[in-house]
This record gives sequence, structure tokens and C-alpha cells, in this order.
Amino acid sequence: MTKKLAIIYGGLDEPEYEQSRAQAQFIADHIDKDRYETVLFDAQKDLVSLLQDAQVDLAFDASLGLLSNKALVKTLLDLIGLPYLGSNPNIVRTTYTRSFIDAVFDDAFMQSDFPNAHTAKKMVITKELYEHFDLREAFDLASKTRELPLFLRSNYQKSSDVQRKVRNTDIFIVGLEQIFEHDDEASLEEWIEGAIVSVPVVGNGSDAFCLPILEHSRKETFVPLRRETLSSNPEQAEAMYATLERAALESYWSYGVKDYGLIHLEWDGRAIVLDVEANPAMGLKSDFVLSAELTEGGFKEILSFILDDTNL
Repeated sequence: MTKKLAIIYGGLDEPEYEQSRAQAQFIADHIDKDRYETVLFDAQKDLVSLLQDAQVDLAFDASLGLLSNKALVKTLLDLIGLPYLGSNPNIVRTTYTRSFIDAVFDDAFMQSDFPNAHTAKKMVITKELYEHFDLREAFDLASKTRELPLFLRSNYQKSSDVQRKVRNTDIFIVGLEQIFEHDDEASLEEWIEGAIVSVPVVGNGSDAFCLPILEHSRKETFVPLRRETLSSNPEQAEAMYATLERAALESYWSYGVKDYGLIHLEWDGRAIVLDVEANPAMGLKSDFVLSAELTEGGFKEILSFILDDTNL
């Protein structure tokens, strides 16, 4: 007997909306039709009544933007008691805010032995702070004692695209002004020179595992991470690759991510955790799908595993 799976799409502006609808259809195309009947739903005002009328068994949140990042769809599903794949709203909202990474890992390190995952030193600069104090003078003073460059970006994942390598006060102020056009918090972090990688993780608890690691290329795309990028010594390269996988799993466990997630790391001889995505995009060109397609059964088999492994 097939189950009815609702795939919910939506976005708060037209580009997000169209991208989310395409993503939902892409996911539906890779679901085993012998086991699941998929129905696409637009995340509009009448979503609850549409879900009730269709009598769906479970849901998949394929929305984008704030609908996804602030777990608006999943919160609604919790409210009406409809089971869904993936992490709960509290975890999704926590991973959306970069500054929570330190607090989550500090708590995890106190309880468990997680030696492989590290975090970059960072501080949050709020819009209120910028408007109330003279940050130009403050950064001039700070730059005399702090090691430059620093890294400036939004404190929210998948939000403002502004990222700045901060070498002086002018770059710092301009970067803040650009970020505050979209967001109310910026993250000022230590600058790390290293390879940026993405590691999809699927499963739950000790049975969770990593999909192939992707490396950020100069063309702003992700490609399979070649072990020789890490070291010319094959044994060392294999050990470094395993450290990245372990750090990704430690990050996944620390946040309590469920079913699937995506961990962004930077490698400089250490595995530095940049971001944890508890509700990653799964569109055609997304990191998650590109990695899943490198496995033997491809994205379709990974989706089947997620559906089989979830505790719904």
C-alpha cells in the first residue's frame, strides 16, 4: 500500500518561489512511485485545508528562504500534527543563526569527546550597535591589537550574499552597511586560509553517515574533493579526509540534526565548522544532490534511504 507524501514548496519572493517549485518537482521525480504517491502543495494561506482534504500521511518541506530557514512550514506541520521528514523547527532555527555554533559546540564538548570539529572565533555586530556607537573609531582601535584580515558576513545562513575580507576600517564599515540593507546582524570572524568543503550527512544517531565530500572550486561551484588536495601523501590524505567526515558527523550530532543535513567546513590542518544546515536545499544543482549523485544509487536511492530510516 502506497503512502501519500506531501512535498511543500514556496518562497517569499518570485525567484525563491520558482526555485522552490522546481526543487519540489525534482524531489518528486526521484521518489519511488511504487511506494509513495507524491502531491505538491503551494505554501499559501489555504495550505492546512488542502493538506486535510488530500489526507496525506507525511510531508517534505521543500520551501526556500525564510519559509525554510525560520522553519515556518515545519512549525505549521507541528501545529496540525502532520509528520514530516527532517529536523524539528527549533533545530532548523538554531542552525540558521551562525553565532549559535559556539554555544552548541561548547555544550557538546562538555558532554562528549568531539575532538575533530573546531569553530572559528567570532563576534556578532548588530544593526543597533552600529547605529548607536562609532564603530569606525572602535575598529581603528581594535585593528591595532587584532590580527588582520578578518572575515565579515551575515549572521544568518542563506541570507545576504555579502562577504568581505576585512583588511581595514573602510572595508569593515562598507561591509556592515551592505549587510544591514538586508539583515540586522553581521558576524565578524577570524580569517582562515584553507579549502572550503561541503559534507552531506544522512541518517540518525550512530548510524548516520557522510556522502562524498565536495570542495568549493574557483568557479563558485562544488566539485568532488580530491584527497591529493589535502596532502600528497596518500596515507595522510586518507586520514585528513576521515577527519573531515568525523567533524561533519560531530557537528550533525551536536545540533541533533535528524534524517539529513549539510555541514560546511574549512580545512587548514583542522576541520573548522562554518555552517550547519538542518534543512538543506535539494534542487538539481544543490550541494546535497551533487554529492548524492556520486553514490552508487544516486539521489533516488539516498531519498529512499531517508524515507526508510526516518522514525515516522
